[in-house]
Amino acid sequence: MKRYVSLVNNIGCIAFASVLLCVNSALAAYHCVRPGGSSYGNGSGTNWSNAWNGFGAIRWSTVQPGDTIFVAGGRYNESLRFGASGNSARGHIVVLRAAKTIPACRALGGWSDNFDKTVVIDRQFTCVSTLGQNYITIDGVRDDGIRMVSAQRNDTRICEVGFGHNGSGHITLRNLEIVGTGRGSRYESTGIYAASSTKRETDHVYHNLTIHGASTSIKIHSIDRVKITKCRLYDSDCSGPAHENIIWAQGVNDLVYDGNIAYNYIVEGVFARADNSNWLVCNSVFQGLPGSPTTVYGFATKAGYRNTSMRVFNNTFHNIRNAVMFKSGTTGEVINNIFHSCVSITRGDYNWYSGSDTNGEAHGVAGGDENPFVNIGARDFRLRAGSSPVDRGRNLARYLTADMTGVRRSGAWDIGAYEQGGEWGGTPPPATEEPIEPVEDGSVVIEAESGELSAPMSTAPDAGASGGRYVVTTQDNAGTATYRFRIPKRGYYRLKARVQAPSTANNSFEIRLGNGDTKTWDIPELCYTWREVDVCFREGGSPEAPARPEVVELFEEGTHTLTIIGREDGTKLDRVVLAKAKAEPTSVKGAAARKRVPAVEKARSGVQLRSRASEAGTFSAHGRRVAPKTKGAAGVRFKAPEDMRTPDK
Repeated sequence: MKRYVSLVNNIGCIAFASVLLCVNSALAAYHCVRPGGSSYGNGSGTNWSNAWNGFGAIRWSTVQPGDTIFVAGGRYNESLRFGASGNSARGHIVVLRAAKTIPACRALGGWSDNFDKTVVIDRQFTCVSTLGQNYITIDGVRDDGIRMVSAQRNDTRICEVGFGHNGSGHITLRNLEIVGTGRGSRYESTGIYAASSTKRETDHVYHNLTIHGASTSIKIHSIDRVKITKCRLYDSDCSGPAHENIIWAQGVNDLVYDGNIAYNYIVEGVFARADNSNWLVCNSVFQGLPGSPTTVYGFATKAGYRNTSMRVFNNTFHNIRNAVMFKSGTTGEVINNIFHSCVSITRGDYNWYSGSDTNGEAHGVAGGDENPFVNIGARDFRLRAGSSPVDRGRNLARYLTADMTGVRRSGAWDIGAYEQGGEWGGTPPPATEEPIEPVEDGSVVIEAESGELSAPMSTAPDAGASGGRYVVTTQDNAGTATYRFRIPKRGYYRLKARVQAPSTANNSFEIRLGNGDTKTWDIPELCYTWREVDVCFREGGSPEAPARPEVVELFEEGTHTLTIIGREDGTKLDRVVLAKAKAEPTSVKGAAARKRVPAVEKARSGVQLRSRASEAGTFSAHGRRVAPKTKGAAGVRFKAPEDMRTPDK
């Protein structure tokens, strides 16, 4: 049995960012960008007090090779389009999410710790485009630190690093979350589009990315030297006009696909279409859709086209119909892979198979009915001690030396993505849960579980929820939760909610304020863990019409009623926040008017909110008086501003 060593080859995200900032530091300059909507000093971008007002305000003529652009956290309703390149002499132009752990970022004038949060580039046809520029790094610094969310339109290219004549080389993407049009969406979307068809490019690195809800996670064309490592790629089972791929590649030489997990996709995992050579696909997990094998391919090539030296080593395939298919015109090797509940596989050697058939391999292992994994349901594909893939593999040290999590492979190798006995690097649903945001002074907080519920609306426990529980309906268009809350002072309030919306079929409620009209709210972004989002009314009540990301209401002092109606099962609500608006919206005309700003188009969904001030009464939560600033208590809470913090009367 092998001994495992500590993981030493995963350089921390912060350390990587610090290394970038040290390169050519004598020549490099720092620039700052903050979300658009306000003017920041002289707008020169030289520090936080004078930051560029959104991506459109970046003065690319002042950005030189080796420079770093720090991006403050928050929502950007515009694309980041590069207008300058780095070079080999002075280095990359680096775009970094702002973080207080980066001294150079924190030292710039006007810094606030509030800048250290997720950057969201929201609902764009193309969120980032390199536009033919080269030597560029985009780094979210932490897991999913920069989040790119597709518009609900067909054929979106969310992160575009090569298109037509505008190829880009020497590109590094790290610590990003890329959100497509959604699982089950009728729209086609591509997470990373690096497909210049007129010129060859070199050196693309994609590391620690989360790409989900895109019909193709990564599309690459005419590139030499590509590394895709430690990525989570899932939910590409969209119903758009094109079939789905995790990776689609043509004309790509020297590709390494190492330590990734792909799951919940229908057609192709890694697809080598034509004219590809010298690939290493290793240490990765491919998991098909639940049930009988319906996912078509794990790794596949196209018949009749040249694909040479394709090496598929030490991977784990589960529940896939054609796990590895080398079609005519393909050369390569298939070694040390686990094929669990798979049907057809191109013959290799030293592979493990469910059942009694080893596919004619001289050193194949027939696993029969054995389940060699720790926990398939949790996507924990580590090997159980004593399971039959342990110590049955071939030594491939010429090509790789560690497993999926960095555990050293030595002696008799194990078959599959993991060496038995190592720590679980994990293959869970990857989205990083956002912390519970503190509420602003004067805000009213409504805990979802504190309402009066009618079936099938019910509560469920979750340690990540603000009060430890949330509400959810188990049936479309059924179930309600009703709340009474008090507005302490007449004014304008912005509506926000903490939600989970896992797909376009599970991302809406109906909400009614007082006796107002029910309006559709499309949750503006899919989220698999808790996210604080703006409440958005759907314009015109149509799925195709855009929602509005910010709703501002004028409320009279007194008690109001909020009713949340189940619309799509599986959509989860943790809490609702009514935050004091900093200024009266320009579009408000009268008590029932509200500010609206364009948001996301949706194929199907809607949450509805009634928005009219009504009903006076006392500040209570189900008859109980609630003290100001009660953090974490169930029910309705009000955080009073300093000049209002006096006992209730």
